[in-house]
Amino acid sequence: HFPAILKCLEAWADTPAVTTPLLKFMAEFVFNKSSRLTFDASSPSGILLFREVSKVLVTYGQHVLGPGAIATPAYELRYKGTWVCLLMLARAMSGAYVNFGVFDLYGDPALKDALDTALRLVLAVPLPDLLAFRKLSRAWFSLAEVLAHAHTGTLVQQDLPTFSFLLTSLDAGL
Repeated sequence: HFPAILKCLEAWADTPAVTTPLLKFMAEFVFNKSSRLTFDASSPSGILLFREVSKVLVTYGQHVLGPGAIATPAYELRYKGTWVCLLMLARAMSGAYVNFGVFDLYGDPALKDALDTALRLVLAVPLPDLLAFRKLSRAWFSLAEVLAHAHTGTLVQQDLPTFSFLLTSLDAGL
């Protein structure tokens, strides 16, 4: 049913009453609470699940960050979706059911696209707003923790403005 979720996000990207529940569903679906998602190390199921998460995140990010995107009121139309996307990605990356080395090994852009979109979504939020909205800041710091723990190379390869924003947000969050 993932193609239906993608089609809904494409059709109603500017309607938070539709996008927010879809994104929350995905965030709950990938949440590996009590290790309920268990896949063999050789099973492609975890990789396929992450690829779908990546598609959902990229689709939402393209519409929200694209030209002509309406940004007021900021929390309802932008920050809430960004919060859920960051939460979804942090949960998917910390779920321990995906071997992320496979994406580089086979040239699959799903991980890179998801990380790039998530970072672009965060960079679109001014730092004072990022810190002011509690759920948004918690999701960002959770994702930053996962990235610092398991994907340090991705963080260090960012351009100077992105890396500076990352460090500034971490400093301000302390």
